[in-house]
Amino acid sequence: MNSSRPACTPSKIVKAGWAGKLVSLGGDDLDPHITSAAKSGLTGGSLSDEDYRWFLDRGPGDQVSNIGVPTLLLAGTVDTLFALQESVANYESLSDAGTPVHLMWYCGGHGVCLTSEGNTDRVTEAATAWLDRYLKDDTSVDLGSPVEIVDQNDQHWVGDDYPTADQPGAGSVAGGSDGSTLKLTTDSQSGPLPDGAGKGLLGGLVTPITPYPVAADQAVEAKVTAKGDVLVVGAPKLAMTYSGTTPGEASTHVFAQLVDPESGTVGNQITPVSVTLDGEEHSARVELEIIAQHMDVDSSLTVQVVASTGAYAKPELGGHIDVSSLDVSLPTTTELTEA
Repeated sequence: MNSSRPACTPSKIVKAGWAGKLVSLGGDDLDPHITSAAKSGLTGGSLSDEDYRWFLDRGPGDQVSNIGVPTLLLAGTVDTLFALQESVANYESLSDAGTPVHLMWYCGGHGVCLTSEGNTDRVTEAATAWLDRYLKDDTSVDLGSPVEIVDQNDQHWVGDDYPTADQPGAGSVAGGSDGSTLKLTTDSQSGPLPDGAGKGLLGGLVTPITPYPVAADQAVEAKVTAKGDVLVVGAPKLAMTYSGTTPGEASTHVFAQLVDPESGTVGNQITPVSVTLDGEEHSARVELEIIAQHMDVDSSLTVQVVASTGAYAKPELGGHIDVSSLDVSLPTTTELTEA
């Protein structure tokens, strides 16, 4: 967890899949805030301000910047519990404080790697080298670059810093559509994974709660096509203009995910988008979960807006959303090079 959001409740919307499993494992001896959060989050989807603050107050918060111990941050691109944003926030806090810190991503963590896992020993080798350097004080150890990420093809990219929008080499690739109508039904649900798709130690556990592409006619879509060879690293930005109705409360939420036609959902990540369905026109702008994707000329990604997902608490269904415009911008960088 970073200083800005609890991992299970980003934007106060509960990751019902993980929260339900963790609360059940905790048994009966839990703090009342946990049981309160589970009850309200798993039924209504969101937390009270009091419960949300309780979780924030028990995370590391600003204390991360006080860490002086050299730190190696390992993060899984398909981790649906601790998404990549957690590692980036911690990396930036430690780096700004002057603490020796390296950031390494790999295809793993609390999730299912649906693409090539590549060299599964790489993380162990990096951790061993880090301990040799800072515990054994072996200055001859080569720690590699401060930042190493991995794309969907298990290609590793390295650099001296995590790329941000204000750095040289930053750019974007964008796309959009005029939108369409999204029916808020159970047919428009991201996940679970198909039978047999889950593998590894967590396969059986995370298969029911892992996002997965939705049929095109059950989603609102927009395509982004690369006009050159680009490396996408960071949080895509989504903008949506819409109106709609629901039989329940006027405010609810839908979900957005990026789909790679070649390999499935990018990073297995999906992001809640809060919407107000009162019949009036509204707009929503949100940063999606961070991804790492190498795109060739004419390759594409598709953003899908769907009604629900097994990863989060199910919102009020029924009714519809008329999306009049859907736009997405993907951050790119030239500051990372192939390892």
